[in-house]
Amino acid sequence: MLKKSKTRDKTVKLLATNKCVEARELLEAHLTQAPDDMDAWLLLAVALQRSNMNDAALGCYTRLIAHQPDHRDAHYNLALLYAGQGNYFAAQPHHDHAVVSAPGNPWSYINRGINRVALCDPAAALHDFDEALRLNPRLVEAMVNRAHVLRALGRHLEASSEYKRALQLQPDNSEILFQLGAVAMQLEKFDEALAHYTCVLAISPMDVAALHNKAVALEKIGLYLQQVATLQTLLCQAPHYPFALGKLLFAKLRNCDWEGLEHLIGDIERAIEAGEPAVEPFIYQLVATSESLVQRCAEIHTATLFPQKIPSSNPVSCVPPLQPIGRKIRVGYVSSDFRQQALAVLAVGLFEAHDKTKFDIILFDRGGHEPSDLRVRILAASTEVADISKLTHDQACAQIRAAAVDILVDFNGFIGVSNQPLFSTRPCPIQVNYLRSPGTLGASYMDYIVADATVIPPGHEKYYTEKVVRLPGTYQVNDAACKIFPTNVGRAELGFPEHGFVFACFNNGFKISPAIFALWMRLLQRLPDAVLWLIEDDPIARQNLESAASRLGINHERLVFTRRVPLQEHFARQRLADLFLDTLQYNAHATASAALWSGLPVLTCMGHTFAARVGASLLRAIGLPELITHSLSDYEELAFALASDPARLTYLRQRLDANRLIWPLFDTPRVTRHLETAYCFMYERSREGLPPEHYSVVDTGSCVP
Repeated sequence: MLKKSKTRDKTVKLLATNKCVEARELLEAHLTQAPDDMDAWLLLAVALQRSNMNDAALGCYTRLIAHQPDHRDAHYNLALLYAGQGNYFAAQPHHDHAVVSAPGNPWSYINRGINRVALCDPAAALHDFDEALRLNPRLVEAMVNRAHVLRALGRHLEASSEYKRALQLQPDNSEILFQLGAVAMQLEKFDEALAHYTCVLAISPMDVAALHNKAVALEKIGLYLQQVATLQTLLCQAPHYPFALGKLLFAKLRNCDWEGLEHLIGDIERAIEAGEPAVEPFIYQLVATSESLVQRCAEIHTATLFPQKIPSSNPVSCVPPLQPIGRKIRVGYVSSDFRQQALAVLAVGLFEAHDKTKFDIILFDRGGHEPSDLRVRILAASTEVADISKLTHDQACAQIRAAAVDILVDFNGFIGVSNQPLFSTRPCPIQVNYLRSPGTLGASYMDYIVADATVIPPGHEKYYTEKVVRLPGTYQVNDAACKIFPTNVGRAELGFPEHGFVFACFNNGFKISPAIFALWMRLLQRLPDAVLWLIEDDPIARQNLESAASRLGINHERLVFTRRVPLQEHFARQRLADLFLDTLQYNAHATASAALWSGLPVLTCMGHTFAARVGASLLRAIGLPELITHSLSDYEELAFALASDPARLTYLRQRLDANRLIWPLFDTPRVTRHLETAYCFMYERSREGLPPEHYSVVDTGSCVP
């Protein structure tokens, strides 16, 4: 037989040098003379498998097992063949045979464990990796795979320990270092993650995945200048690396570094038009002037990262049935920001004003648990709170389904922790995009977006994947119970002139564009006693703004920077300003509401996207439409006119103080009732088996197409 012949030795040597064609020819010739030589069939199957002739190899293994049902090597190889084809169910019994026939072989356990991971059986997989380590405690492959499973189960600390144990045995293993960086990111140990990715790059300087993740770690730490350099290196190696162009744009905007900005935006927009995943939607909205490109960007992002996970032909097949008529409508809000954060500042009044006789309000909390008076109010105003921050996406979806929620509201959108992995599995019959993301999520599994006639004018529905639901007056709910306390801080303490005019913008620096900043500097040139009050979040951004001011002929001392302060202190001190100057492509949202609530007039220029029309929406809802402009020239002239006419500005402040308690913007119960009317309409359409549709809520409490 072959095992005793020179033919076997020659075949083994050929396979060892990857000369599979010669090996096949030799074996096929031998098998014509000895068709019952099972060892020859095994070697032929190996040669075929290495040549990617898997169907032929499968036939050889099947013939071999038919003759020798317990053939250890045949089962072992056949399991790997099926697994390589993605047929994990077919592979599993052969893995079982391999383990039983060779209980002392740790690799049989490792391979079965990997297969069990693919079959979504992590507990059994962990058992296999543990058995492999029992047989060989220094087997790095078992440690690494065990760590992978622990990460998938959300047991990140245990996973980190396991990776570190493997790293002690292979300290130059770049893959282990990479995984340690990834788990450190999940644990929000960003300095540690940065150190690991730096080690990876010391071993493999052009590892594009490590360059990308290093850039993300630098962003989390706030080292945007270093992030720019890292991203530029990445893009030199991989110009089309997913979302890298957008990350570079955001890093430069955070630094207020505008060099080459137009060229970069052009590259991004060309990539969007070509269907490439170049930028995350929130980042693109900071510079966007095209509503259609905002939609296309969102659709590309969602299709790339968060595609629908159930058949589109049966979109509610995985959701719980609608509940009996007469019971309360159960509304779930999903967010990582039920804490001292801008979204919560807006939404706390909504939670308190909801009619609890008609609605159950369930908060699905994804993190951010730091205590505050605001969080206490939010939790007290809800019917139920489900902490899903430590759950996997599958576990969180199961909990949402178990809660029998009728309407699920995404309160994160593209900002912060993404909820789209949850919504993509459609755990609820009705799914709504509201309040946080000023634009479409580009997802077929989102049914509605809540807006008003200003942020989404009639005729613009085509730019939204969701159906548009318009509320009357304003889409933005606010907290009318927020108290403003007097401040002992005076102008001089903040560095303002006692009698000069104080323009202010409290937006994040990344919203400031070169065009709007140049306009602000022209105002300071025309008004020698005026200053501009800005928030300092980053010292490099401040330096760049001061340098830009100097280049435009303005002494940088006329830019007054202050640090962020607690919300109540900010409400009080911002009244020291005379006029809030809004940013352009991405307006102030909660920041503008805070200014208006505190009595500070806001001047805005209405743009071409949802994010650029929020300022106009707020001003219409507070009864001050004359502070809405439609071009930068009008914006500049009105700002100059108001700064030059104290009586006119005083009149506007008086109207603002009078309007804020009677106009819709801060009428929390009114906005809540309108939103509840919208929810009822969504719910009834769903009960009747009707698809989502565009409609508007009217003041009478009804809905019209």
